Amino acid sequence: MRRLLYGMNLSLDGYVAAPGDDLSWSDPSDDLFQWWLDRERAISLFLYGRRLWETMSAYWPTGDQRPGATPALAGAAMRAGLVDEYEVVTHPVLVGGGTPFFATLDGRAHLNLLETRTFPGGVVLTRYETRR
Repeated sequence: MRRLLYGMNLSLDGYVAAPGDDLSWSDPSDDLFQWWLDRERAISLFLYGRRLWETMSAYWPTGDQRPGATPALAGAAMRAGLVDEYEVVTHPVLVGGGTPFFATLDGRAHLNLLETRTFPGGVVLTRYETRR
């Protein structure tokens, strides 16, 4: 069975985009870019919300371009208990607001730490598995 992974770059204060959908703070090092690229190559199916699709489609064009209509796709999957693993890449910056990484949940979600790793510039990866 496939596992649903939710991974994203985020600021230390928990945002994936600063106000105005600004992503300029999340410029990856070569090492981090390679890590993301290796992860992408290992995945057979991607689900993108509308906003992320619109941002990234110019960089990763595919033959099957059907952007979702829901900008809060990850939040809906989290609330439904469908996310198996969280890949959190935290950048050492406080953006003060914007689009949060985590959606409001109806209850707690308990997680197990799978991995931690540091990248240049003080960027830290933490991977968590949902405890079922």
